[in-house]
Amino acid sequence: MTDTDIIAPREDAEDREERRARNSVMARLERDVLAMLDEMISQFQSEPIGDEPREYLDALRVLLKSQATAYMSYLRSHRDGLSSTTSPMYAGAFGPAGPVPTTLRGLIEARTMATAQAARLAAYVSDRRTLLIFGDRATGKSTLLNALLELLPLDERFVSIEHSDHLPALKERSFCVQLSVNDNTDIEAVFLKAMKMQPSRIVVGELHADEILYFLSALKSHRECGGFCTVRADSVHRAVAKLLRQMELHVSAAEARQIVGETRPVLVHMRSDERGEPRMAAIWAVEGLDAAGEIVLHEEPAGQILEA
Repeated sequence: MTDTDIIAPREDAEDREERRARNSVMARLERDVLAMLDEMISQFQSEPIGDEPREYLDALRVLLKSQATAYMSYLRSHRDGLSSTTSPMYAGAFGPAGPVPTTLRGLIEARTMATAQAARLAAYVSDRRTLLIFGDRATGKSTLLNALLELLPLDERFVSIEHSDHLPALKERSFCVQLSVNDNTDIEAVFLKAMKMQPSRIVVGELHADEILYFLSALKSHRECGGFCTVRADSVHRAVAKLLRQMELHVSAAEARQIVGETRPVLVHMRSDERGEPRMAAIWAVEGLDAAGEIVLHEEPAGQILEA
């Protein structure tokens, strides 16, 4: 059989009509859900509760509507790969292993991580430590990153720097500036622009080699800003070596180690188990440099994490 023998099936009139009907129903459902959320929040705001609770309700309104809009959008475009029992945000994204939950609670229930691991990560996020999530392809790095971003208040100022689509957890945030880059972008200028905005967090969904120096240098110079990113590496030592190797193309080895030591990133190792499901393997924290100028890595004790 040759390529000319293969004819793609055409969509007949009945299929087109069915697709239009489904899309119409989905659009009507989204409108009704958003209207219901508006009505529900407005009912509570009409009560004599004071200005501060009303502000919280406004924030809740934005959160719920943004989640509903994002989920419905994903539902329309990934309808065939979804399960009715899990979030549609990442359904079908991990092949045979199936949909992956997109909140820390969901990741705990799916046994992707232990409760104490989630608590430790939440504490690091609260302290504005930079979190670098590493692992092989399709091990749940971006899923964990989105779940961690959901912990943060809606009024935090974010700058997101991405080569492709920005993270779903950031798309509906009012205080998030999204900077898109490509192979021709002046990466240093982009990070300088980002830091001039004085964000509380800077997010790079997947940290590319040419971004490593500027990402870590920006965070070193702005201690009040926390960072989030993912990196492709299969061990903590290879992850650190990758950071150093790329920076050493532009600065000395000693300066590269100093940047990592002063930034003090937390490295989170994600892997796939024997069934292909994502699991958190370990949490490592950089705690500065030792007397010889070498990077000090501290691993959260596995036994302590599992027993907590």
